[in-house]
Amino acid sequence: MKIIHCADIHLDSPMASLPKEIAAKRREELLLAFRHMVEYAHANYINTILISGDLFDRKKPSATAVNTVTGLIATYRDINFYYLRGNHDCGELYDDESIPDNLIMFNEDWSRLCIADKSDGAGCDIVVCGIEPASTNKELCNHVPALDMNAFNIVMLHGEAGENADISLRSLRGCGIDYLALGHIHSHKYAELDKRGAYCYPGCLEARGFDECGEHGFVVLDIDRITRTHSIKLISSPIRAIHKLELDISDCADSTDIFEAARRLVEDNVKSSDEMFLLELVGSTDIGCDRNNHMLEQYFDNNYYLARVHDSSEYRVDYDDYALDESLKGEFVRLVKADLSLSEEDKAAIIRLGIKALRGEEIG
Repeated sequence: MKIIHCADIHLDSPMASLPKEIAAKRREELLLAFRHMVEYAHANYINTILISGDLFDRKKPSATAVNTVTGLIATYRDINFYYLRGNHDCGELYDDESIPDNLIMFNEDWSRLCIADKSDGAGCDIVVCGIEPASTNKELCNHVPALDMNAFNIVMLHGEAGENADISLRSLRGCGIDYLALGHIHSHKYAELDKRGAYCYPGCLEARGFDECGEHGFVVLDIDRITRTHSIKLISSPIRAIHKLELDISDCADSTDIFEAARRLVEDNVKSSDEMFLLELVGSTDIGCDRNNHMLEQYFDNNYYLARVHDSSEYRVDYDDYALDESLKGEFVRLVKADLSLSEEDKAAIIRLGIKALRGEEIG
């Protein structure tokens, strides 16, 4: 039996780190990604979707987001949606009359639900238990009610998991959990819980900014109902890929060298003009190396959906080059070097600005 596990979709996210127009487009694309996941389930005869929290990003999501989700759930009545709300979700999203029949929701007490009956009808084959996070039930979340050791047990929780975290992996070991379906961490992670089971963060469906680069998607949990073993597969098909690229410019002599190195790096890693990327400059260059990061960013931004350049590199000063320089520039460098109140980083910055000023260049 196959089940989809997703989390942290964050529909209606403001995406404040992106330009306003692109953020609006990305909100639409998040809704589209959710639709694609549901359509994947229908096309592959998967009739169970687990949502481990933060389906929405805000307490009062837009009518468009709510109506799109509700409409999809109501349309695909062959799929049961098990929705455990997270810290971003709204507790008052649905009243009893507006909840579609195939949307099963949890609350702040433990719920035990049967996903599949045994073939002989004698009891439950696959069970899901879940409890939603609240300030008053943190201890309760780490005390799973008694589980049937002869069933495949799925436990849904939302929060950070660790040995001493809100979700205590130590407390959950040995409880008979086969698959701990987690949400809250936006990157995919799958690891052993104990000798019997594993825990999994599916990660978010789509990256919402440059701080969420990497592979994203939803997990297909494949359960062998006879052996009670399972395997997982991350299904990743982003509507718009987001990359974070790092370029060491230490060997670059000037802005032309930096431009050519950046162009090669982007062409090797960004496959489509519809993608987004952040280019991080690292390393160190000589104090005389000219950098035109604005021109670099403008070039890429004109050729890709969104491009940003962030300069984390440093300047290096070879003081020996100026030791015998009798010009005003040499005297300036030696004076700055002798100032013990300045750090090496500050000295490099001051020297660079001073040299630009002495050359008559614009400082900015």
